Amino acid sequence: MVSFLKALVYGAGGVAVVGMVALVAFQERLVYVPVVPGLARAYPFTPARLRLDYEDVFLRTSDGVRLHSWFIKHSPPKPGPTILFFQENAGNIAHRLEFVRIMMQRLQCNVFMLSYRGYGESDGHPSQHGIIMDSQVSSLILENTFTSILDMAGIMFPFLRWFISGSGSKGPKILNCIVRSPWRTIDIIGKVSIHILGKLC
Repeated sequence: MVSFLKALVYGAGGVAVVGMVALVAFQERLVYVPVVPGLARAYPFTPARLRLDYEDVFLRTSDGVRLHSWFIKHSPPKPGPTILFFQENAGNIAHRLEFVRIMMQRLQCNVFMLSYRGYGESDGHPSQHGIIMDSQVSSLILENTFTSILDMAGIMFPFLRWFISGSGSKGPKILNCIVRSPWRTIDIIGKVSIHILGKLC
């Protein structure tokens, strides 16, 4: 009986260690989702499908990564703002075109949609450091954002709530140090001095 319990404890410990190693090794794949399961990475359609006037624009970041974007122009042309639009995580910019079309109608604006590195037709691989370099913005929309990846980890994986948590949690946070992309939005949003269209959800 003692040997059975010992084997059970060792087995559970082994599973926990393997699980933690897998979380550390594959956390970028859990955080960044450039391809929605069941869909291709390529754009399923372009703004032309919604009869939007647009042009393809390719940019190069300071670390040499080529990024793709769409500059979608209000039609008919009129003076107004151009909003730099960064999508939320999963999928690519084509999946947000209906939202952008409605926004353009209501705000009478142009929209510049930038595809993050590793998403859509942009080169590279997504990471927090890389996406920060991609996002040099002058106007900002927060679409369906979150307070931090640390908080999201506790929501998506409740068993991690006492080990990985954000600034508002009372847990011990002993695993926060292994998270490579914490995205502490709640801690920095107050420091953003540009005009923000949107809010934390």
